[in-house]
Amino acid sequence: MSATHTNESVRIYLIVYVALLALLFTTVGLAFIPTGHHAGLRDLLTTTGFLIAGTKGLLIILWFMHVKGGTRLTWVFAASAFVWLVIMFSLSLNDYMARSEIRSQGGSTGETPEFRPKDSTGMRHP
Repeated sequence: MSATHTNESVRIYLIVYVALLALLFTTVGLAFIPTGHHAGLRDLLTTTGFLIAGTKGLLIILWFMHVKGGTRLTWVFAASAFVWLVIMFSLSLNDYMARSEIRSQGGSTGETPEFRPKDSTGMRHP
């Protein structure tokens, strides 16, 4: 790849930069949408946020890291990074999803114990 940039390559970099900024503002806008107690809307916004983040990562990898014009070996290493990312997410999500099925060994009710200070005699006040 040539060390000099043509007007066409600078134009493409600017287009990708503007697209990244637009996706950034879209992500920030998603964060300000109130969801209340609507789990379906919250899940949709989370999924949309992940898709936007993936698109931003793809734009950065392809153009700013020069994978788009790289050799086949560059593509293999870039693809293997995504394979490992999928493995890591799937193992983490598998652990996260299994946590609700595992019962506590200590018999805890999940409630935080109430703190009651002692007075000078060592007695607890209600």
